[in-house]
Amino acid sequence: MITFGPADLIGWLATQCGTPLHCVECGAGDAEISAFLAPRFHTVTATDLKPPRSSITAAKKARFNYLSCPAETLPFEDHSVDMVISMQALQHFDVKEHVKEASRILRPGGVFAALAWGEMQLPEAVAAEYAPVFEALEPYWEPERDWVVGGYSDLEFAGRPLSLPKARMQKQMTYDDLERHIRGLSASRFAKSAGTLPPRVVQKKGHLDTRFEVSWPVVGRAFKFVNRQQYPEV
Repeated sequence: MITFGPADLIGWLATQCGTPLHCVECGAGDAEISAFLAPRFHTVTATDLKPPRSSITAAKKARFNYLSCPAETLPFEDHSVDMVISMQALQHFDVKEHVKEASRILRPGGVFAALAWGEMQLPEAVAAEYAPVFEALEPYWEPERDWVVGGYSDLEFAGRPLSLPKARMQKQMTYDDLERHIRGLSASRFAKSAGTLPPRVVQKKGHLDTRFEVSWPVVGRAFKFVNRQQYPEV
């Protein structure tokens, strides 16, 4: 089975839309998805409650719009959008209100997609070395973490579920790289605030420059929107 990269998956989702006219990214942050999709839609709009300053330059360069607004109140007309997409953001929304708003603005045949990163995949030997680290971090994860890395499994939407192609992000790392990544995790920050830090495996290594492959599967849910009340023929 061919495994897609994240860009391949997002590009595939774009092909599932009835028409490639307007895409809206919610909780966009740096709006990497909007920049990628800009050539594939007539109009792309990134939205975020607090857009980062860097997003202004990115939007001008990639020629997409960026609006400051919540994912639960999107300033678009009814049935005027062909894709509503988010990445690693759904857990920060009022999910019920976001789904309701996406249903309002999507055209029949449009796509609703909520994507996230799954569990980090390490080589077996490295995973065994770091098992005590991740065990120590376990109590400090946000309550919704299992829902996120599980791909929002119980998410419901008014439409036909799409079977997402397998996709993952791959990266070469050293032990130093991995240590820095772990220290940047939200669970590590919460642990530090609580005065607890997991052991530093990197201090025990004599081969810090050894490189190994790390990957993160892309998980989530996607639907092809159908509004049977207003469009019974769809």
